[in-house]
Amino acid sequence: MKATELRLGNILTTVDDPVHRGAVLTLEPGLVHLVHREYADDENLLQGVPVTRPLLDHYHIPYGTWHQFGRERVYIDLPPNEEYAFLHAPGVVMKFQHLHELQNIMLEVCNHELITDPVVHHP
Repeated sequence: MKATELRLGNILTTVDDPVHRGAVLTLEPGLVHLVHREYADDENLLQGVPVTRPLLDHYHIPYGTWHQFGRERVYIDLPPNEEYAFLHAPGVVMKFQHLHELQNIMLEVCNHELITDPVVHHP
């Protein structure tokens, strides 16, 4: 994963500690520091958190119905047995696999910060 694909607040995990999720605290060229880590990690050691129904429930993110986020109404669709999930908004359909991608899409499409609590996130 490239640090340039990320922004502050994105929720990620690392290959050596995939159980604990953390928000991006700082970004440097090739390095990303997550809130629950003592030091910044090489960008190649980061991994996205796959979007699942339990994950969205954990963060209280509605799916399967139209919902108002910021300036837009959106529909988050998680088709069963599919590799990708989809975000639908008026005139827009975007696919994603990981939570940080959904966070970035929501900010771009709706100008809405999806997760605002930069703490350590456990499953």
